[in-house]
Amino acid sequence: TTWTCDFCRQLNFNHVTHCSKCTCPSNEYVEAQRQKRAREHEEKKRLERRSSRSRERDERRKETEERQAEAEEKRKRFLESMRHGSKSMPTMDQVIGEKRGAHKIRTDFTEPRKTQPIVSERQHENIRQEWNSDDEEFDDFGRTKRQKKEPAEGMQ
Repeated sequence: TTWTCDFCRQLNFNHVTHCSKCTCPSNEYVEAQRQKRAREHEEKKRLERRSSRSRERDERRKETEERQAEAEEKRKRFLESMRHGSKSMPTMDQVIGEKRGAHKIRTDFTEPRKTQPIVSERQHENIRQEWNSDDEEFDDFGRTKRQKKEPAEGMQ
């Protein structure tokens, strides 16, 4: 369950790939990396020997798999976000057969709608009294008004 570093003779655990003292890689790790590179090289050579048609077919298959995996991931995230436990506010369950906004939908079309008459503010205009503030000394905000100058006789 342990291995000894060839460089510094430090005793290390098996799950550690590099020496904890000098950071040299273990012999097992170096061998595993060499085998991995050899496998990748052989796979690359095998793929180069294939016809263009089979390469295109594999590319399309990979693209399709990636799209499906992405769609599945989106679906999982959506379902996770909709779980009751992950929501910040509790919600009421919808009654079976109930439709959202059903209380707003008008179902009885035999009778005309009962609407209130629109009351116009200008219904009684002739009753209103004109407000003339020309002869007042102060305006609505309490400021003193300027006196209107009469036009000069020669100007007209």
